[in-house]
Order: sequence, then structure tokens, then C-alpha cells
Amino acid sequence: MFISNQDNLPRQRAKKAEKERSAAILDNAEIGLDLVVSLNDATETIIALNERIITLQEEIAGLKAQMGGK
Repeated sequence: MFISNQDNLPRQRAKKAEKERSAAILDNAEIGLDLVVSLNDATETIIALNERIITLQEEIAGLKAQMGGK
């Protein structure tokens, strides 16, 4: 059975559209993964900064105690 280009065109367009959708989904997944990694990095930075704040607060308390609570 002969299929003309005219008959095949909708299928070709549908295949192309599906490939474009698949590529967009992959792009979105990669962007999402990048965002998760960035969020993880930011969270680790926040944790490190909070730990440093606690250390500084302890040092300040120690210095105040040495100075007689002034």
C-alpha cells in the first residue's frame, strides 16, 4: 500500500512534536537537578555559618566572663 507524503505528514509532525516534548522534559529535569544541587550547597553554607555564629557567641561569652561580666 502506498502512503503519500500528504498522508505521512501528520505522523511526521506528531513524531517531531513528541521529540520536542521529550527534549523539554529532559531540560526541565536537568534544571530541577541543578536547582536541588544549588539548594543543597546553600543549605550547607547556612549550616556552616550557623555553627560559626555559635562558636563566636561562645567566644564572646568566654571573653565577657574573663572581663568580669562587662
